[in-house]
Amino acid sequence: MTPVSSRLLVAAALSLVATAACGGDESGQGGGSDGGNASTSSGMGGMGAGMTGCGTMEAPTLLDVADLSPPVGSMGPNQGIVHVFSLPTAPGQLPDVTFLFGPAHTAGDPPDTFSFSVSQLAGVFTYTSTSVVWPQAGHVEFGVQSPVAFGNGCFYKFPEPLFSYDVTP
Repeated sequence: MTPVSSRLLVAAALSLVATAACGGDESGQGGGSDGGNASTSSGMGGMGAGMTGCGTMEAPTLLDVADLSPPVGSMGPNQGIVHVFSLPTAPGQLPDVTFLFGPAHTAGDPPDTFSFSVSQLAGVFTYTSTSVVWPQAGHVEFGVQSPVAFGNGCFYKFPEPLFSYDVTP
């Protein structure tokens, strides 16, 4: 994903409202690797192909992403869109991250109040955005600037783009 610097989706410190403590072990082993062959609950093959070890800054480990909504490749009305994703094998809660628009993004900038909150259930961290209506119909594409360091000495990356869908008027 090529970041478009004039279209920074969320400033360097993403506002995350924590509702649970961090989890995972100190080794950075999230477990649950499927070798890249299984589909996640988002229905996206290959999205669950991460977490096979401790990544480096130069070669970060791909995070497992599940429950992605809206799904990549989907289309829907530009009304009250809530973005959701889960990290079932992450070594803990995401640190502050930067979200960047991809080169295909044409739907405009979100409101200043756009942010994500986090919840945890059975060791799975789920991130849910505030509801958004994009300034215009078009293509939405954004993801997380990588690599991401969770504080366990390991580096991780997200599938790119994380969100990619079309909105209609």
